[in-house]
Amino acid sequence: FDSFTPSTVMHTQTPNGDTGSRLDSAVLTGLARRFGSRCVGYQNRATYDTVYEDAFDCYDVYLAWGPGWREFLPDRNRYIDRVVAVGCLDNDGSPARPPTRRAQPVVSIFTSELGGSLYASHDVAELVGVCAELARRHPECSFRVKTKDPEDVDHLLADPALRERCCSRHGNFEFLRLARHDVSRVIGDSDIVIASAWTTPGADALLLEKRTIFYNPMRGGGEPFRGLPHLIASSPEELLEVFELARRDYDRYAAVNREQIVRLDPFRDGRPRDRIADELLAPGSGPPGGR
Repeated sequence: FDSFTPSTVMHTQTPNGDTGSRLDSAVLTGLARRFGSRCVGYQNRATYDTVYEDAFDCYDVYLAWGPGWREFLPDRNRYIDRVVAVGCLDNDGSPARPPTRRAQPVVSIFTSELGGSLYASHDVAELVGVCAELARRHPECSFRVKTKDPEDVDHLLADPALRERCCSRHGNFEFLRLARHDVSRVIGDSDIVIASAWTTPGADALLLEKRTIFYNPMRGGGEPFRGLPHLIASSPEELLEVFELARRDYDRYAAVNREQIVRLDPFRDGRPRDRIADELLAPGSGPPGGR
């Protein structure tokens, strides 16, 4: 603010990557108002737990994917003047399309950080191992594992037992060595998505009407998804069971549960950037007055 005074300052509380949260929105908003600027927060990843109520957001405007992401965090909305739904920014340019049944369904698995602060490496390996078992049981499906980072593949396969489980399949189980954020095409090509809870690609896929399963051995969080049936599996046995349901209903799950999904993204049209621009540039959307 010493060098110039922007009309709007953008801020996010949860940066992408294995980083800590930025609990300074009140400080930034206070500075912005002091210098005649408006502070706008935005959702850039899936939120999943009331633990976020331990802090609070403070913005003039907050741009959320949809109202369902904020409804379970009432205390964090207290110091936001206005919440605006704009749609999932990750899915910009990718509108949701009604799923169709295919002879060889594509199943994509998204893991969390290997050895990160949230998810134990054992849980990631367990998820991959169970999916290898699913590939054995379902040779008619094509299984692809998108690890959080490409180097995670070699770390996982360094375990001889897991390597044997993954590499002895009949050509329908593979690892994708793609960059961390190279996920849109993988989701778009998928019929069923299995994701570590609560990694954001799982939420992105759900909002694109992909049949999604979250693997959640921690048995915590997931409040925005509570109204969606057969979405969360908490053990290897549950994952095997829920996948059998997904195999049967993947082409109609989104339609049957449309009301709950719309709460998380009312638009799903691939145009969130347009709505963000409209909000930032709308007449009367400049710095707050009289503060």
